[in-house]
Amino acid sequence: MLQRSLNDGSWASVAENIEDMQIAYFGDFSSDGTANFSDPNDWTNNPNANWSKVRGIRIHVVARTRREDPDLKAKGIQLPSIQAVEDGPSHPDSSNPYETPYQRRRLFTSFIRIRNAGL
Repeated sequence: MLQRSLNDGSWASVAENIEDMQIAYFGDFSSDGTANFSDPNDWTNNPNANWSKVRGIRIHVVARTRREDPDLKAKGIQLPSIQAVEDGPSHPDSSNPYETPYQRRRLFTSFIRIRNAGL
């Protein structure tokens, strides 16, 4: 479940059956004068004070089915959770990737280009 923090310190559900969401920021973080997709130094998970360098955002969402797949369960096929996306483990208990083994998962990734950056 994807949740967000409220001002009173409590949590509110945003979406069910979401195991993970991670964000990476793209820009000239290597300070070589150009932002290059293939340069790992031009990607960061925490731009801190360099927000002016951000030229794009990559978002990963790991979703799973609400219920167990009866066909997988009947055949004894166990599916592990998606273990690592972007900056670390995507599953809350990465030591036990088979906690919910009969649920199907999908990884959705999108890149959003920041328009009018630097103006």
